[in-house]
Amino acid sequence: MTTPRPLILALLAGAALAGCASSGTAPPPTTPAVAPPAPAPAPTPTPATSLDTPEYRRTATATGSNVLPVWAAGHEGRGVTVGIVDTGIALDSPEFTGRIAATSRDVTGAGRPIRDEDGHGTAVAAVLAAARNDRSIVGIAPQATLAIMRGDRAGSCSTEQGCGFTDTSLAAGVNAAVDARARVINISLGGSSGSSSVRSAWARATGAGTILVIGAGNDSAAEVDPLPRSALQAANPALVIVVGAATAAGEIAGFSNRAGAAQANYLLAPGASVRSFDHEGREFFYSGTSLAAPVVAGAAALLAGAFPNLTGAQIVELLLITADDRGAPGIDPVTGRGLLNIGRAFQPQGPTTLAGSRTPVSLAANGSLGPALGSSFGIALGKVAIEDGYGRPYSLAIGETLRPAAPARLGGALLDAEVATTAVALPAGPVTLALTGATRAHLPGLPAGADPDAALGLAHRGLGPFSAATARLADGGVAVSTGPLSLAAGTGAAAPSLPGETARPGLVAPDALGIAAGAGAIRDRLSGSARLGRVALAIGHTRFGAARALPGAAGDPRPDTRRTTLALAAHAGAVALAAQFATEDERGSLLGSRFGPAFGVTGAESRYAGGALGLGLGPLDLRLAASRGWHMPRVTGTGLIAEASPLASTAWSAELAAPLGPGRLSLVAAGPQALSGGVLTLVPAPGETRRAPVPAGPRETLVEGGYTLGPLALSLYHRGNAGHVEGLADTGGAVRLRLRF
Repeated sequence: MTTPRPLILALLAGAALAGCASSGTAPPPTTPAVAPPAPAPAPTPTPATSLDTPEYRRTATATGSNVLPVWAAGHEGRGVTVGIVDTGIALDSPEFTGRIAATSRDVTGAGRPIRDEDGHGTAVAAVLAAARNDRSIVGIAPQATLAIMRGDRAGSCSTEQGCGFTDTSLAAGVNAAVDARARVINISLGGSSGSSSVRSAWARATGAGTILVIGAGNDSAAEVDPLPRSALQAANPALVIVVGAATAAGEIAGFSNRAGAAQANYLLAPGASVRSFDHEGREFFYSGTSLAAPVVAGAAALLAGAFPNLTGAQIVELLLITADDRGAPGIDPVTGRGLLNIGRAFQPQGPTTLAGSRTPVSLAANGSLGPALGSSFGIALGKVAIEDGYGRPYSLAIGETLRPAAPARLGGALLDAEVATTAVALPAGPVTLALTGATRAHLPGLPAGADPDAALGLAHRGLGPFSAATARLADGGVAVSTGPLSLAAGTGAAAPSLPGETARPGLVAPDALGIAAGAGAIRDRLSGSARLGRVALAIGHTRFGAARALPGAAGDPRPDTRRTTLALAAHAGAVALAAQFATEDERGSLLGSRFGPAFGVTGAESRYAGGALGLGLGPLDLRLAASRGWHMPRVTGTGLIAEASPLASTAWSAELAAPLGPGRLSLVAAGPQALSGGVLTLVPAPGETRRAPVPAGPRETLVEGGYTLGPLALSLYHRGNAGHVEGLADTGGAVRLRLRF
């Protein structure tokens, strides 16, 4: 019978264990801390709102690993068993009451209790799972269950050489922890690589899906200890983490072994001058990778408890890929993967999708709202269930990921205003041909001076309708008329008007019956009209298309909206009446809002009805207009929005104009188009539907005064709840000079 070869307890920490030095450089000496008060019964759990306690702040292993947000979310390792192969545990300490597994035992065959006689095992267990009781420190996983496998050779801890472990006891401890269904096993030991029995135990553990967390060693060496190296070689490395010690500043401690060839499996965790206590309750400031390893083991327990669906390999991967990079960029032979960041490991990783589907959903950007939908639309959506790339469930307030509409309007109005227009009429008997052109300094929606042909080859530059010439014919129109009949077509500023429409009453204020493309869009219109005395009737087909793709919308079709309008207008003396009825087909947007695939919205079908009244009151001209829209989203049935009742929108405007001196004064009040109600049917989680009323949100009200004198125009305006944003005020003015040729 061969005598088992001893493994010396190399990764020691603490003055109480000073006699247990390892080969090579021993851990830095420890300093006694203030003794804790007398043991007391553990209190009820601390509410999540008050977790930042003096006990937490005393715990460098917790403050240095970003665990507080995980605790605040209610994750403390409850129901997870963690195996510890060490010198035992302080059985009478209230820090572990009710959480020492019945499967715990002495694995040496000596038949001893698991009561710690040295202090090392207790110090390690405290870092991992000390209770939250406002006494000393709090463990990383304070609700975890501990399967304590005492493996120190009988009588060795009292010797000058310190506690010793044999290959047989180490292997037995690992196997016993696996049998106890431990999700994680902490090994704060070091020494030789171990015999075949140890290697077999490593392989058996990872074969069962158990995670092995092993200290790197305290010899300031370029490679980790032989013991963790043997685990990486004999076991499934996807379930092994080797832990080095970090200082309070998050840098690798001078005594800690470096990552070396184990860099892909190497993590740093707080392990220099960290507070813990021994088997007699005495507190010390410990230093060593023995104390860093249980920080990582506790983090693994937190993940296992919070996300039972995760495999051991996924837990290991999450801890490794979410570490904060240290040292040289990327994985390096000194700091390996970097510093443990528990909070980040709990954040979604990899591609995120709607729960139960493969529909992608972004955590930050799922679309952009047009001004008409307003803030109430996003609020009505509430929270939806999503999953990350590891199948972990999360809740996302998806309305907050929609980019709000830019509340400013002056810049867009100036950007979209034509510089000069001209019209030429060519009569030919009963038929008249009219040509209209508008010259712009730049393309709508592009910054001044930007080259819209930048993506074109040299052979094509300057050939498009919006070429980069300093002055170019950007908008054009043509009309053919004979008698009361007219057929017209045009684009942008040269698009023909329909009966009852009016020029924009102000620079910023919209007319409720006007249909104009906003900044960044191009409008094309074809219309046919007939005039019968004082009544005009027309049918127009209008198309709005984005002049350029939105930022970040590569591969996404540009929104395209097509509207067919029946317009009537009549006047009798000083009274003018107008009415419009329209159908609209939006492709890729809903009321000007664009949504990502998570919403399942491909467009919308809308109906509009509106009217206007004009009165000539002597020198005064008054116009009142209002419109209402009904909008039915088109949905794929695979996204958040399953179906919708028609959403409603309204708009109104009032304009008063009168001559003043040599010019003309105008005053406009308006409420731009805004959502006024509707109901969405949402699928916030698999198998669940919810009706979400979309109430009318804050409405923008706008007042604008203007004065026009020949080519000069002055405008002053004020908008309350600008862009339909509660409490946002927008006040401004502009001076415009129009040139004609």
